Amino acid sequence: MLEIDYFNIVRDNLLKFDKEGEFYMILVLRRRKDVKGKVVEGVNEDNRRIKHFFVYDKEYFDRKKDAIIALCKQNNARAYILPQRRSHDIIMWALHNKTGEVLKSGAKNTHFDHLIRSCVAGIHEVPPNAKWHKRWVLDLDEDEFLKSGKGSEPYSLDYYAHFLWGRIQAALVGIDGVRSGEAISYMPDLSHKYESSDVTLLRTPHGWHIVTPPFNRDIKTMKQFFGVEIPSAWIKPDAMALLYAPETIGE
Repeated sequence: MLEIDYFNIVRDNLLKFDKEGEFYMILVLRRRKDVKGKVVEGVNEDNRRIKHFFVYDKEYFDRKKDAIIALCKQNNARAYILPQRRSHDIIMWALHNKTGEVLKSGAKNTHFDHLIRSCVAGIHEVPPNAKWHKRWVLDLDEDEFLKSGKGSEPYSLDYYAHFLWGRIQAALVGIDGVRSGEAISYMPDLSHKYESSDVTLLRTPHGWHIVTPPFNRDIKTMKQFFGVEIPSAWIKPDAMALLYAPETIGE
Protein backbone atom coordinates (compact mmCIF):
# COMPACT_ATOMS: atom_id res chain seq x y z
CA MET A 1 0.00 0.00 0.00
CA LEU A 2 1.20 3.52 -0.74
CA GLU A 3 1.92 5.93 2.08
CA ILE A 4 -1.05 8.20 2.92
CA ASP A 5 -0.14 11.65 4.25
CA TYR A 6 -2.88 14.19 4.93
CA PHE A 7 -0.96 16.57 7.18
CA ASN A 8 -1.22 19.47 4.72
CA ILE A 9 -4.89 18.89 3.94
CA VAL A 10 -5.82 18.57 7.61
CA ARG A 11 -3.79 21.66 8.48
CA ASP A 12 -5.43 23.78 5.79
CA ASN A 13 -9.01 22.43 5.90
CA LEU A 14 -9.71 21.09 9.38
CA LEU A 15 -7.51 22.89 11.89
CA LYS A 16 -9.33 26.12 12.73
CA PHE A 17 -9.00 28.09 15.95
CA ASP A 18 -11.11 31.09 16.93
CA LYS A 19 -9.95 31.61 20.50
CA GLU A 20 -7.69 30.26 23.23
CA GLY A 21 -8.76 26.93 24.69
CA GLU A 22 -9.97 25.29 21.47
CA PHE A 23 -8.13 22.13 20.47
CA TYR A 24 -8.16 18.85 18.53
CA MET A 25 -7.21 15.31 19.48
CA ILE A 26 -4.90 13.09 17.42
CA LEU A 27 -4.53 9.38 18.14
CA VAL A 28 -1.95 6.91 16.89
CA LEU A 29 -3.66 3.50 16.74
CA ARG A 30 -2.49 0.04 15.75
CA ARG A 31 -5.42 -1.88 14.32
CA ARG A 32 -5.78 -5.66 14.37
CA LYS A 33 -6.45 -5.92 10.63
CA ASP A 34 -3.24 -3.99 9.89
CA VAL A 35 -1.00 -6.39 11.88
CA LYS A 36 -1.36 -9.72 10.10
CA GLY A 37 -0.24 -12.78 12.05
CA LYS A 38 0.67 -10.73 15.12
CA VAL A 39 -1.02 -10.14 18.45
CA VAL A 40 -2.23 -6.63 19.18
CA GLU A 41 -1.72 -6.33 22.93
CA GLY A 42 -4.10 -4.38 25.09
CA VAL A 43 -7.59 -4.32 26.52
CA ASN A 44 -9.05 -3.19 23.21
CA GLU A 45 -7.72 -5.81 20.82
CA ASP A 46 -9.12 -4.12 17.70
CA ASN A 47 -7.54 -0.70 18.26
CA ARG A 48 -4.40 -0.49 20.36
CA ARG A 49 -3.61 3.13 21.31
CA ILE A 50 0.06 3.96 20.93
CA LYS A 51 -0.06 7.66 21.84
CA HIS A 52 -2.34 10.69 21.70
CA PHE A 53 -1.75 14.40 21.17
CA PHE A 54 -3.81 17.49 22.05
CA VAL A 55 -3.36 20.17 19.38
CA TYR A 56 -4.01 23.77 20.51
CA ASP A 57 -2.41 25.50 17.51
CA LYS A 58 -0.97 24.83 14.07
CA GLU A 59 2.61 25.39 15.20
CA TYR A 60 2.38 22.48 17.65
CA PHE A 61 0.78 20.36 14.89
CA ASP A 62 3.73 21.13 12.60
CA ARG A 63 6.28 20.32 15.33
CA LYS A 64 4.73 16.92 16.07
CA LYS A 65 4.41 15.79 12.45
CA ASP A 66 7.73 13.91 12.33
CA ALA A 67 7.11 12.26 15.71
CA ILE A 68 3.63 11.08 14.65
CA ILE A 69 4.96 9.66 11.38
CA ALA A 70 7.80 7.89 13.22
CA LEU A 71 5.37 6.31 15.70
CA CYS A 72 3.20 5.06 12.85
CA LYS A 73 6.13 3.51 11.01
CA GLN A 74 7.63 1.93 14.13
CA ASN A 75 4.33 0.35 15.21
CA ASN A 76 2.67 -0.33 11.85
CA ALA A 77 -0.04 2.03 13.02
CA ARG A 78 -2.27 4.79 11.66
CA ALA A 79 -2.74 8.34 12.89
CA TYR A 80 -6.26 9.74 13.17
CA ILE A 81 -7.70 13.11 14.08
CA LEU A 82 -11.02 13.82 15.73
CA PRO A 83 -12.13 16.62 13.36
CA GLN A 84 -14.71 17.91 15.83
CA ARG A 85 -13.12 20.83 17.64
CA ARG A 86 -13.00 20.55 21.44
CA SER A 87 -13.51 23.23 24.09
CA HIS A 88 -11.06 23.32 27.00
CA ASP A 89 -13.69 24.76 29.38
CA ILE A 90 -16.32 22.13 28.55
CA ILE A 91 -13.80 19.31 28.87
CA MET A 92 -12.56 20.62 32.22
CA TRP A 93 -16.11 20.74 33.61
CA ALA A 94 -16.74 17.21 32.32
CA LEU A 95 -13.52 16.05 33.96
CA HIS A 96 -14.57 17.76 37.20
CA ASN A 97 -17.91 15.93 37.17
CA LYS A 98 -16.34 12.61 36.20
CA THR A 99 -13.77 12.90 38.97
CA GLY A 100 -16.58 13.51 41.45
CA GLU A 101 -18.34 10.35 40.26
CA VAL A 102 -15.16 8.33 40.70
CA LEU A 103 -14.63 9.67 44.22
CA LYS A 104 -18.23 8.91 45.19
CA SER A 105 -17.96 5.37 43.82
CA GLY A 106 -14.85 4.67 45.88
CA ALA A 107 -13.05 3.19 42.89
CA LYS A 108 -9.29 2.94 43.47
CA ASN A 109 -8.17 1.58 40.10
CA THR A 110 -9.10 4.49 37.83
CA HIS A 111 -6.26 5.52 35.55
CA PHE A 112 -5.99 9.31 35.33
CA ASP A 113 -4.77 9.17 31.75
CA HIS A 114 -7.80 7.12 30.74
CA LEU A 115 -10.12 9.50 32.57
CA ILE A 116 -8.77 12.49 30.65
CA ARG A 117 -8.83 10.72 27.29
CA SER A 118 -12.38 9.48 27.80
CA CYS A 119 -13.59 13.01 28.56
CA VAL A 120 -11.84 14.51 25.54
CA ALA A 121 -12.99 11.76 23.18
CA GLY A 122 -16.52 11.55 24.54
CA ILE A 123 -17.44 15.21 25.08
CA HIS A 124 -17.89 17.12 21.83
CA GLU A 125 -20.37 19.86 22.62
CA VAL A 126 -20.17 23.18 20.80
CA PRO A 127 -20.07 26.08 23.31
CA PRO A 128 -22.92 28.63 23.24
CA ASN A 129 -22.31 31.44 20.72
CA ALA A 130 -19.37 29.57 19.17
CA LYS A 131 -18.45 30.50 15.61
CA TRP A 132 -17.76 26.90 14.67
CA HIS A 133 -20.00 23.95 13.91
CA LYS A 134 -19.98 20.23 14.54
CA ARG A 135 -18.35 17.86 12.09
CA TRP A 136 -19.41 14.39 11.05
CA VAL A 137 -17.39 11.74 9.26
CA LEU A 138 -18.90 9.63 6.49
CA ASP A 139 -17.01 6.34 6.59
CA LEU A 140 -17.20 4.69 3.18
CA ASP A 141 -15.61 1.26 3.61
CA GLU A 142 -14.97 -0.98 0.60
CA ASP A 143 -16.30 -4.13 2.30
CA GLU A 144 -19.40 -2.38 3.62
CA PHE A 145 -19.96 -0.84 0.20
CA LEU A 146 -20.08 -4.30 -1.37
CA LYS A 147 -22.29 -5.68 1.42
CA SER A 148 -24.77 -2.84 0.94
CA GLY A 149 -25.38 -3.98 -2.62
CA LYS A 150 -24.09 -0.73 -4.06
CA GLY A 151 -21.06 -2.61 -5.34
CA SER A 152 -23.34 -4.17 -7.94
CA GLU A 153 -24.07 -0.75 -9.41
CA PRO A 154 -22.04 0.36 -12.45
CA TYR A 155 -19.93 2.72 -10.32
CA SER A 156 -16.97 1.97 -8.09
CA LEU A 157 -16.61 3.19 -4.51
CA ASP A 158 -14.09 5.77 -5.73
CA TYR A 159 -16.65 7.23 -8.13
CA TYR A 160 -19.38 7.11 -5.48
CA ALA A 161 -17.19 8.88 -2.89
CA HIS A 162 -16.24 11.69 -5.29
CA PHE A 163 -19.82 12.06 -6.49
CA LEU A 164 -21.14 12.27 -2.93
CA TRP A 165 -18.40 14.70 -1.89
CA GLY A 166 -19.28 17.00 -4.78
CA ARG A 167 -23.02 16.85 -4.08
CA ILE A 168 -22.55 17.65 -0.39
CA GLN A 169 -20.35 20.62 -1.28
CA ALA A 170 -22.93 21.88 -3.77
CA ALA A 171 -25.78 21.58 -1.25
CA LEU A 172 -23.79 23.01 1.65
CA VAL A 173 -21.80 25.80 0.00
CA GLY A 174 -23.93 26.40 -3.07
CA ILE A 175 -22.73 28.03 -6.28
CA ASP A 176 -20.23 30.85 -5.67
CA GLY A 177 -21.15 30.67 -2.00
CA VAL A 178 -24.87 31.32 -2.64
CA ARG A 179 -27.22 28.61 -1.38
CA SER A 180 -30.73 28.03 -2.63
CA GLY A 181 -33.69 28.87 -0.42
CA GLU A 182 -34.34 25.15 -0.02
CA ALA A 183 -30.99 24.61 1.64
CA ILE A 184 -32.53 24.95 5.09
CA SER A 185 -34.21 21.57 4.63
CA TYR A 186 -30.76 20.07 4.09
CA MET A 187 -28.80 22.14 6.59
CA PRO A 188 -31.08 23.30 9.44
CA ASP A 189 -28.40 25.63 10.84
CA LEU A 190 -27.71 28.31 8.25
CA SER A 191 -26.07 30.70 10.70
CA HIS A 192 -22.64 29.61 9.43
CA LYS A 193 -21.16 30.55 6.10
CA TYR A 194 -19.59 27.35 4.87
CA GLU A 195 -16.68 27.02 2.49
CA SER A 196 -15.69 24.21 0.14
CA SER A 197 -12.94 23.19 2.60
CA ASP A 198 -15.62 22.40 5.20
CA VAL A 199 -16.32 19.24 3.20
CA THR A 200 -13.06 17.28 2.98
CA LEU A 201 -12.48 14.01 1.10
CA LEU A 202 -9.77 11.65 2.39
CA ARG A 203 -8.71 8.30 0.88
CA THR A 204 -8.17 5.50 3.42
CA PRO A 205 -6.46 2.11 2.98
CA HIS A 206 -9.88 0.47 2.57
CA GLY A 207 -12.22 3.23 1.45
CA TRP A 208 -12.88 6.95 1.96
CA HIS A 209 -13.63 9.45 4.72
CA ILE A 210 -15.75 12.54 4.02
CA VAL A 211 -15.59 15.15 6.78
CA THR A 212 -18.69 17.35 6.71
CA PRO A 213 -20.89 19.53 8.92
CA PRO A 214 -24.12 17.75 10.02
CA PHE A 215 -27.02 17.50 7.63
CA ASN A 216 -30.62 16.35 7.58
CA ARG A 217 -30.59 12.53 7.65
CA ASP A 218 -34.14 12.19 6.33
CA ILE A 219 -34.04 9.76 3.39
CA LYS A 220 -36.18 11.94 1.12
CA THR A 221 -34.06 15.02 1.83
CA MET A 222 -30.79 13.16 1.20
CA LYS A 223 -32.03 11.88 -2.13
CA GLN A 224 -33.19 15.37 -3.10
CA PHE A 225 -29.90 17.13 -2.37
CA PHE A 226 -27.37 14.32 -2.87
CA GLY A 227 -29.11 12.26 -5.51
CA VAL A 228 -28.47 9.15 -3.40
CA GLU A 229 -29.38 7.72 -0.01
CA ILE A 230 -26.53 7.49 2.49
CA PRO A 231 -26.77 4.35 4.68
CA SER A 232 -27.06 5.36 8.35
CA ALA A 233 -24.15 3.08 9.27
CA TRP A 234 -21.83 5.29 7.19
CA ILE A 235 -22.72 8.45 9.12
CA LYS A 236 -20.50 8.88 12.21
CA PRO A 237 -21.45 11.96 14.31
CA ASP A 238 -18.08 12.13 16.10
CA ALA A 239 -15.71 9.70 14.42
CA MET A 240 -12.02 9.83 13.60
CA ALA A 241 -10.67 10.83 10.19
CA LEU A 242 -7.44 9.47 8.77
CA LEU A 243 -4.36 11.68 9.11
CA TYR A 244 -1.51 9.34 8.18
CA ALA A 245 -0.85 5.70 7.27
CA PRO A 246 2.58 4.24 6.37
CA GLU A 247 3.13 2.09 3.31
CA THR A 248 3.74 -0.93 5.57
CA ILE A 249 0.08 -1.05 6.72
CA GLY A 250 -1.30 -4.56 6.28
CA GLU A 251 2.10 -6.22 5.81
